[in-house]
Amino acid sequence: MKSETRTYCLNILSPLHIGCGQVYEPTSFVIREAEKILVGFEPWHFLMSLSSDKRQEYSAICRKGTVESLLEIYKFINHEAGNMDGVEVALSSGFIAHHKSVLALPFNRFIRELNSFSIQRTAFTPLDMAPYIPGSAIKGALRTAVLNSRFIRSGSSLPVGKKPREENRSLQEKLLGGSFENDPFSRLKISDFYPVGPVKRRIVYGVNKKKKQRPDGKEASGVYQIFEIIEPGAVFAGTVTAVDSGAIQEPVTFQEVEAALPTFFGGEYLRELREMEAIDVTGTFSFPENTMPLRLGRHSGAESVTSVGDKRKIKIRTGRQSSKTLNHATTIWFASPDKKPKNNICLQPFGWAAFSRASTEDIAAGEAFRRREKERQDLLWQQRCQRQQEERQRRRAAVEARLQAEKEQQRLADDLAREPWRPWVKEVSTVSDWGGLQEKVTRFPQSVGLGRHPDADSLVQSPEKEEWRRRREVAEAIAAAARKVHMAYPKNWDDKRDSQVSEWLAETDIVWEPLAARQQAEQVVESEVVAAIRGFADFEAYQQNPPRIAELDLDAARLLRQRLKEWGCDQRKAKKNKQKIWKEINTAIRKLREKG
Repeated sequence: MKSETRTYCLNILSPLHIGCGQVYEPTSFVIREAEKILVGFEPWHFLMSLSSDKRQEYSAICRKGTVESLLEIYKFINHEAGNMDGVEVALSSGFIAHHKSVLALPFNRFIRELNSFSIQRTAFTPLDMAPYIPGSAIKGALRTAVLNSRFIRSGSSLPVGKKPREENRSLQEKLLGGSFENDPFSRLKISDFYPVGPVKRRIVYGVNKKKKQRPDGKEASGVYQIFEIIEPGAVFAGTVTAVDSGAIQEPVTFQEVEAALPTFFGGEYLRELREMEAIDVTGTFSFPENTMPLRLGRHSGAESVTSVGDKRKIKIRTGRQSSKTLNHATTIWFASPDKKPKNNICLQPFGWAAFSRASTEDIAAGEAFRRREKERQDLLWQQRCQRQQEERQRRRAAVEARLQAEKEQQRLADDLAREPWRPWVKEVSTVSDWGGLQEKVTRFPQSVGLGRHPDADSLVQSPEKEEWRRRREVAEAIAAAARKVHMAYPKNWDDKRDSQVSEWLAETDIVWEPLAARQQAEQVVESEVVAAIRGFADFEAYQQNPPRIAELDLDAARLLRQRLKEWGCDQRKAKKNKQKIWKEINTAIRKLREKG
């Protein structure tokens, strides 16, 4: 037999869960109630999305390391991860209500409930998190169907006097014509099946129902389970290759497989359909034309994963330590939107699919979809890398800013230790009146850090005060503050204040120029200017000997503006030279007012 490869499609008809050993941990998903979706994400992506403050808050909760802190962690993630990107899985209203009730539980009950709140993920590819069907799952279903077909065709009987595992191995070797190295299925290579279009996922509960209602109305035992399932309507495609059989006596052919599937799984579907009708489960479906029934995945039923018809040996537990063997299962697992469904109408069986040869159009559609998905995933990856790069830059900048701030703080501390009078110099620059200046200067030690000293009052005349006052920077600050007070209140300045400032600066190299005498001299000069302004007979006389407007004080400037107004310089029809002078005097008055 020569090697041959065929492409097949798998059309999902009922909820399908292919176990992969992974779950949605409470720290790796968030529930968006309004959208009714679960968003699964990588925990380190969540950490990268947090601000520095939130990251510290989360770290503080994690460092507690107590069982009680688990609830805090869970609630923190549920509150902060609302905008996370990731795998989106649809939710039922029942699941959302269940999730909210778990968060509201007291701590001891929360921990017990959390242990059963494990959401088992269906198989997915690690790069793009997309669901897929492992080739091994399909191969197991095909093997079961072929074994059943060969058992019926051969008229064989089950081995006797052996343990169940030995019976199973002996029967398979007999039907397939040899042990592992001669097993014909070793020559059947089945690829993983990947989506050919969009795939919807949903979180459901796995609930167990008895096939026959007990007289007492008691349901099947067992705790509910939570699964991520592939919803009906998804289509996957892959290849099946029959390799050169070599020395295999009875190789598995495509014809044998395609004949075995309808015989075995078609019969199992009809059997289960009757059992579901007996307990009022209406979640049925039909197989499309030119397709073969197939069942795979978790909770696909004991009968669908065992062959040899009514000669099956299925172990049924009757208690914790007791069991019995029957040729059929006594319960059926269903997918349910609620952990305790009120009726059976909403229930659906697990794992049914339609297996068919792929057409040229199917293959082209699958390739186009995977190409688009790759482009989309590449874009998402680039965006994620960009966000990570930006986050690293942000964190690096934050660290550098913190180090710079610490460095600046240390520099200020060193400057203060070396020059403790600097804060006082800064404070005295804000003084605007004579009383404030006197207070700052006479109580100089308190202002430079001695105010908290228990003997601060006795230090007013201390050697430290006299030494600091001789500092040029301190002396310049005193002189500058005195000039500022004089400018603010020139009429209040007198010889006594000049003498006080001179006394403060006596032991420095700064010579204080008395401001009172200069003020008197300026007043004389200003009186002459004022007299000249008053003496102008008209605008022509003013133009012959005008005063310098920039050198006038506020009183003289106001007087000149009054005279210019008398001469009509403020009129709109005034000549340009009059308008120019009027504008200049108003500008000068505004600047003098701003100076105070």
